[in-house]
Amino acid sequence: MTNHCGGGHAWVLPLASRLVGDFSTVYDGLAGEVLSAGFMLDNRKTALFREESWEELARLILGESNAEPMLRSVFTDAFYSRIGLEEAVGRLVPELRRHAGLPNPVLSFVFGNRTRRYIALIPFATLHQIPVVHVPYLDHDVFDFLFSLDPSMMEGGRLHDETIRRAYPEYADIPYEDKRVKAVMSATDHAYYRAARRAFFSYLRQAPAAATASLRKTQLYARTGADLLTSRSQATWYMRPALQTIELERLRLGC
Repeated sequence: MTNHCGGGHAWVLPLASRLVGDFSTVYDGLAGEVLSAGFMLDNRKTALFREESWEELARLILGESNAEPMLRSVFTDAFYSRIGLEEAVGRLVPELRRHAGLPNPVLSFVFGNRTRRYIALIPFATLHQIPVVHVPYLDHDVFDFLFSLDPSMMEGGRLHDETIRRAYPEYADIPYEDKRVKAVMSATDHAYYRAARRAFFSYLRQAPAAATASLRKTQLYARTGADLLTSRSQATWYMRPALQTIELERLRLGC
């Protein structure tokens, strides 16, 4: 559905199935947080852009996901050496240079990469069965205006929050989400992740050997088995890269 480009949009699938057939038009807030609320924006990134400290900026951005420990534990040393941090930094630096000199280079980089290559897959791929999907933040006038603003206006969500407060003062007392509060896992949630682990364990066993050559299968079996023995199964960080790798290899090898 997303040409193997989207790894985090599974939550949209049941929503899409509910909308199809009942709604011919939907609205998607694509890029709203990036363009108006300063998503992924901070003073350090802006300063590094202006200083043209490309490698330091690349390492800062790549480090935000804390993916390196996960990649090292999922992939073999031989494969990891081809996709490690230094390789990623080398590929990211030329892209960062493309956004230098713009009013808000961080916004431009995030929109041109994360939004365009990842989040946009929701309205433009996952919701493909809906006849009309509107993305209002991509209106040319709105986009050009927000794209041109100095980053200081958006830091900490200032522009976003103040605009809503002025437009809808009667709702100004309603607080925004507190992102410091962690979600509480219910018994249903734990049961879901236990079932996902069992399915992953079975999937890994049945996958062709050629499609799993780059994975640390012994460690994945051990980790999945250990997690299945716990009474409270939570989200798994190792399943997604393993699943994506196997499916891409099967596609490449035709197996």
